[in-house]
Amino acid sequence: GRRPDLGFDILKRARDVHKLTPDAYTYNALISGLSHSDDPAHKMEAINLVLKGEMQQRDNVQPDVFTYTSALKCCHRLPEGWKRALEIVDHLRQNRIQPNIN
Repeated sequence: GRRPDLGFDILKRARDVHKLTPDAYTYNALISGLSHSDDPAHKMEAINLVLKGEMQQRDNVQPDVFTYTSALKCCHRLPEGWKRALEIVDHLRQNRIQPNIN
């Protein structure tokens, strides 16, 4: 079956074994993949990459509009997901990123 969490393993291996530094595209793909998980813990990990600044801390990568859009998708069917969505929107505003709402 699907293994959205496998993205974290791939990211770790790329960083540790191959000495590659992930960029925004890498994180966007990871977060987008995790948004399809049925496991709330996977979705929270993706949201935390954005809200807790883990992307910046780990790899000096700034979230972009696509990162926030994917993080918002992670809130779907998440307990208290609406609260996380509001936090993401606040974070988006604080970073002066124009939302992509179409």
